Amino acid sequence: LNVQLTPLQNEKNITNNNRQVVLEVIDEKTEIAIVSEILHPDLGALKKSIETNEQRKVSLVNPSDDVSSLDSFDLLILYQPEESFTEIYELISNKGLNYFTITGSQTDWSFLNAIQNSYQMNSFDQNEEVFPILNGGFTKFDIKEFEVEDLPPLQTVLGELLITTSFENILEQKIKGIPLNEPLFAILETNENREAVLYGEDIWKWRMQVFKEDKSFKRFDDLMAKVILYLTDSNPRTRLNLDYQTVYEGSGKASIKATYFDETYIFDPKASLKVRVTNSETTDSNELPMLLKNDNYQTDLSSLLPGNYNFEVLVETKGIA
Repeated sequence: LNVQLTPLQNEKNITNNNRQVVLEVIDEKTEIAIVSEILHPDLGALKKSIETNEQRKVSLVNPSDDVSSLDSFDLLILYQPEESFTEIYELISNKGLNYFTITGSQTDWSFLNAIQNSYQMNSFDQNEEVFPILNGGFTKFDIKEFEVEDLPPLQTVLGELLITTSFENILEQKIKGIPLNEPLFAILETNENREAVLYGEDIWKWRMQVFKEDKSFKRFDDLMAKVILYLTDSNPRTRLNLDYQTVYEGSGKASIKATYFDETYIFDPKASLKVRVTNSETTDSNELPMLLKNDNYQTDLSSLLPGNYNFEVLVETKGIA
């Protein structure tokens, strides 16, 4: 975008009346298939929640149907998988597709343990109600607005769960007030794909409870939107963007600005950024914090002596520079 101001009458300096900025537009147009052998209120709740974003379209698919066209979808949601999902998992493996699995009381865990390698469940064949605990340390995207204290329980199958790939929990399980240190809602990553797994059914009750409390589905729908965006967005983009000048002259304020986005490319106001500035002649270096101001992070370099400098912006704890 080119922004240009019309000069004032008798304005002497008009060189700063023109500014170019770049905007990156994230295309969220997404085709999603919910694959299920059974009928359940969760299916309708998920479809309505996801389609609140008009760029997203959800289709309900039976796993017994012809699955050859499913590779045209951007994301597969597998609801309570059992043996009829065999071809679906073969397609996921062959194409490296991202997917979202939801398990529950009708999930065939013997089949699920055998068909995939991301996690294994030693099922006790006992259904139980589990309550969610929000993981405040989750880092993939911002979940702080999703409050869980008054949400009803989900139905799950008790058992010892072992996740064998890299993962982070969005939610963990609690039964009768006792934390189990077991995942309830997790994000998994391998070299081939991304996967979300919700180990419980009746998520439709969560959406209704949110509406009861807020008079809006927004809090629930926003969480689902972030999960879907994370799973469907695989285009490489820069999460750390810098705004600076190569030369600072005179008494003008020398500063560096930065914007940092989480893994769903939403601005992260909680990040910790710093600038490492090195004098190219003396090799002396300083580390300066970047402070949040409005919608970016900034640091003031006006205290530096005149000279030539190299600099590096780092996102602490993230390994991004």
